Formats: sequence, structure tokens, C-alpha cells
Amino acid sequence: MSVDILNRQGYRVWEAANGAEALQICEQQKELIDLMLTDVPPSQIGGKELVEKVLPLRPQMKVLFTAGYTDNNIIPEDSLPSSSQFLPKPFSPIVLVRKVREMPDR
Repeated sequence: MSVDILNRQGYRVWEAANGAEALQICEQQKELIDLMLTDVPPSQIGGKELVEKVLPLRPQMKVLFTAGYTDNNIIPEDSLPSSSQFLPKPFSPIVLVRKVREMPDR
């Protein structure tokens, strides 16, 4: 759903089925990646672990974490990189687009 929403808004989206695929895209893609939207935790590599591996490769990239649960023990806000935010599920298409639009400005 998120990929379709963002594509319709004119964003170029690389979709990964899991954290390992996302890491591979970040390693191989030559183009600038402004934002990563990642679930906490996706299968294989968890969202926080993925970001720790990707940010040294792409320090300019912002990260938007999302999850269907908001227990602070899952990913405490004070442990998030400064270039990241958290978007709890469920979210509407309008909320997703608004959050994505404001992320590169931070």
C-alpha cells in the first residue's frame, strides 16, 4: 500500500521485501536515496539494525520507522538516529504522504 501511495505522489520508490534486500539496494543503488521507510522489525534484519548498517553508506538519508505496535521497549525514541522519526500503524495515505514530505526538511 505504501509503495502505491508514494508512487502516485510522484516519489521514486525502491521496494524491498525485507531488511536484507533493503541493505542490498542501499549498497548497489547509485542514485541518491533521500528516505527509507522501514518496519520495526522487518523480517531477517530488524529496522534499527538495518539503519545502523545503512547510515554509514548513506549518511544523508532520513529514516521513517513504522510499526503496528508502539511499545517504547520495541524502539525507544531516544535510541533513534537524529535523522529519523516514527509513524505508528495504522496510518492513512494522507498521514503517510505528509510525514514523508516533512522528513527531508528535517
